[in-house]
Amino acid sequence: MTNLSIPSSENVLAAIDISKDRHEVLIEVPGKKRRRRLTVLNRLDEFKRLIALLLEYQLPVRVAFEATGNYHRALAWHLSVAGFDLKLISSVALARTREALHNSWDKNDPKDAQVILHMMQINAVQFYNDLLVHNLNDIQELSKTHDIVSKSKTELWHRILTHYLPLYFPEASRFHRSCRRTNTQTMGFNQAGAQLRQCQVCLFRNPGKNISPVWIEFA
Repeated sequence: MTNLSIPSSENVLAAIDISKDRHEVLIEVPGKKRRRRLTVLNRLDEFKRLIALLLEYQLPVRVAFEATGNYHRALAWHLSVAGFDLKLISSVALARTREALHNSWDKNDPKDAQVILHMMQINAVQFYNDLLVHNLNDIQELSKTHDIVSKSKTELWHRILTHYLPLYFPEASRFHRSCRRTNTQTMGFNQAGAQLRQCQVCLFRNPGKNISPVWIEFA
């Protein structure tokens, strides 16, 4: 039988909906029926105000939020340093739960904070590991850079294969999986270095002269 770990009723639950300029916070305090709402701007003084407010309850605090780009990282770092228990909400689970609760795909920041708080109550949360706290930030940035460069390289290569080669060099498309040496030997470029350099010099010396393309056969 599955053992569900239900959050303790003695914890202060704080659900935060992250955005670029401001964050919507919904706080539930044990023993109180009314929940507290507040808006926190994405500034250091506002982070300190939120931390001071949560510390006033003098109870363990559990904070949950949905990762939104990199906008959550600054606030998460300050909350982690303050000693709060941080939890992560899956974006897919949040969307499905919002549709199930409100029977609609419509969303807004206060509604998302309510859904996040509901997921905290049923313990549908994930662990959050702050990379700055664990000194893994540089590794993640290098990994992200590698991912961006790899995707850009693949995108450029596919663009060349599907657009430029069929349009300008259809006869060269069959060599795209060969090594560079095989390509140059097959197309005769390894014996044409001097002629190509002479052509470049001629074009440079006569920039305004119209030169029609010719086929050069190399022995």
